[in-house]
Amino acid sequence: MDALLTQLPAMVGVLIGVVGTLVTTTVADAARWRREQRVRFDTRLLDVSAEYAAAIREIMQTLASVTVHVRPGDRSPPLTSEDGKVILEAATRRRMLAWESLCLVADDATVAAGGALWAAVDPLEHAVRDLATFDPDDWEPLDRAVRARQKEFYQAVRRGLAIGPLRVPVNKYEHADLREGSGAGTGPGGPAR
Repeated sequence: MDALLTQLPAMVGVLIGVVGTLVTTTVADAARWRREQRVRFDTRLLDVSAEYAAAIREIMQTLASVTVHVRPGDRSPPLTSEDGKVILEAATRRRMLAWESLCLVADDATVAAGGALWAAVDPLEHAVRDLATFDPDDWEPLDRAVRARQKEFYQAVRRGLAIGPLRVPVNKYEHADLREGSGAGTGPGGPAR
């Protein structure tokens, strides 16, 4: 019995060491798992957001191409109404699928910004549907609204990914405003395009 009592402190020490190792390993594994989940989540959010933005961009480019013949000065490649309708239907399907994914993985602010972006595209799409009544003067204010919502969407995605704000011009209107304001034609992101 004396031998057991003399070895008891050593056994307690070994037991404490084993428990400490288990706890430390469990905590470290849980932290690593959370980090890996966050990376996977961020990657998925970025992919879905890019898919959504690309579908919107394709819709906008198609609308510009279908109306290029009534909007002097635009350099979009021309499309017939029939070809444009086919492209619009496919792009709208892609946008809807990306929207569903965005709703599943994005935070509320990003989903709201994505919804606002689509809400800005919708009036332009409806205006272009009937080219006989389309007023080319409607294009720029509607296009500007879309571009503003597009940048807000980008900002929301960047916030959701914990990336700093986007401070460079991302569309032709911002580039033009920058050129008019500075007269230099360049901004913090380089030459205006």
